[in-house]
Amino acid sequence: MRTFITVLAATAASAVVYDVNAQSLETGKKFLSYERYSSAHAALQPLSASSPEANYYFGLVQLGEGDVNAAKASFAKFPKDFYNQAGTARVLFAEGKGDEAFKMLQEIVDGAKKKDWEKYKVAADAITYSKTATKLDEAVAWYKTAKEKKSDNAELLIGLGDALMRQNTGASNGEATQVFDEAIKIGGSNSLAYARKGLLWLNARQYKEALESYSQAKDADKENPLPYGDLAEVYYRSGKYELAKQNIEEYLKLSDKTTLDQLRYGNILYLTQNYKEATAKYKELIAQGQGEKTPTLYRGLAYAQYQDNNYAEALVSFDKYRSLVKDPKDFTYEDDLYYAYVNNALSKSDEANAAKYTATAEEYYVKALAKNTDEDKTALYRKIADGYKETKNWAKVSEWYDKLVKAYPEASPLDYFNAGYYAYFAKDLTKAKTGLETFNAKYPEENVGYFWLARIAAAQDPEAKTGTAVEPFKAWLNKAPKAGEARKKEDEITAYEYLALVSYNKNDGRGAVDYSKKIQALDPENKPSKQIIDYFAKKGIK
Repeated sequence: MRTFITVLAATAASAVVYDVNAQSLETGKKFLSYERYSSAHAALQPLSASSPEANYYFGLVQLGEGDVNAAKASFAKFPKDFYNQAGTARVLFAEGKGDEAFKMLQEIVDGAKKKDWEKYKVAADAITYSKTATKLDEAVAWYKTAKEKKSDNAELLIGLGDALMRQNTGASNGEATQVFDEAIKIGGSNSLAYARKGLLWLNARQYKEALESYSQAKDADKENPLPYGDLAEVYYRSGKYELAKQNIEEYLKLSDKTTLDQLRYGNILYLTQNYKEATAKYKELIAQGQGEKTPTLYRGLAYAQYQDNNYAEALVSFDKYRSLVKDPKDFTYEDDLYYAYVNNALSKSDEANAAKYTATAEEYYVKALAKNTDEDKTALYRKIADGYKETKNWAKVSEWYDKLVKAYPEASPLDYFNAGYYAYFAKDLTKAKTGLETFNAKYPEENVGYFWLARIAAAQDPEAKTGTAVEPFKAWLNKAPKAGEARKKEDEITAYEYLALVSYNKNDGRGAVDYSKKIQALDPENKPSKQIIDYFAKKGIK
């Protein structure tokens, strides 16, 4: 009898251990799907020694933590298990060995039996969730084969939806929406499925729908931090900065508060223009010794310091970031652009070294342009010009708009106008005249170019004695404004003041008085026009 009792006890204990392990595995998988890597690490590590499946998910956690070597060692513990083979394929993708990785995945799929759906899923997951992996069409096909064998698995459907999202076509995104809806009907991973729908809407810039989906994701599982993080971005993009900040704070509460979680928090603070708070957060993490492990902390710090007008400190942070970046490809065109911004700003505040900073700024603006892969780079040209506007380097502003219109002849009217307009403020009147004549020839219906050509002519006649701007100003005044537009009062006064002064200098009393009266009609307090009227009134000209 005693032996029987002992056996029963042992059996019951085994059942409890099994249930606890199964529960812990599901908990670890949930934490992993929510990108709570520290929590997933703690849940899965004790199970990884005895369970190949748990070991696989533990290896995925290590990949999520950025420790590729540790993940590689973990997957190697169960070399014949297809889960861990798929994990090894993910490591190969991370190491840039895509062909080897895909060959291994193909072997997993080829070994699948009639009802064996998991091999298709795990192989497809390896492609979908490896940033450098290609052959997404193959991943989608494998998911669909798995779905034919197992139609009621929400995790599988979410994987399929994610693969379709990565394909990023109108058709694939539409299909992804349907797949996520199927996953929601099945249940079990609704918070994740709703969050994925929110991401679809976010990428499509359909913010109302994104907000609705993320709200549903929050309601489905109060412990999921992902909706809050993405909501912060939704609100940031729609200009609701306070709500963005509130949601990123909720995200941080629910997350594991890892360095990457806090970096994301700091980034939203930066994006919502809380530059001082962002700077403090980046500095806090760097002070904890995280800067060497996470170089992008210095990147974020440099950006925040630049926006907060701390240019010298921003340059130090940028240089530190650059020294830590192992692969030059990780230094993006935006980094080149902002590095140029910082140097350009210093050229204004540090006159002793202005030439050095100006040269560096120009070098990195050119690098940013070369590194940018957009088919249409007009926005980047404008950003470079904006950098020079900040330091009132009008010659450079004009130069970059000139480069823009030469590279993109169908650029906007404003781009053509700016090429000439800013040359005027750079006191390069010849270039300004050429630029505005080009603008007028291309956009003859626009009035503003004619006015500024007159201003250029007036600048060549500062004492209004030769009358070089008389005909240009008259041409502008006689040209009817575009439908729905009106000339600025200030511009009309400028024209009439010049015409009145030329008439005065030529002793043309009638002309001087008539133009001065036009000024008075626009601005009764204008003293020079009143003085001219009074002067000629004494001579009998009214």
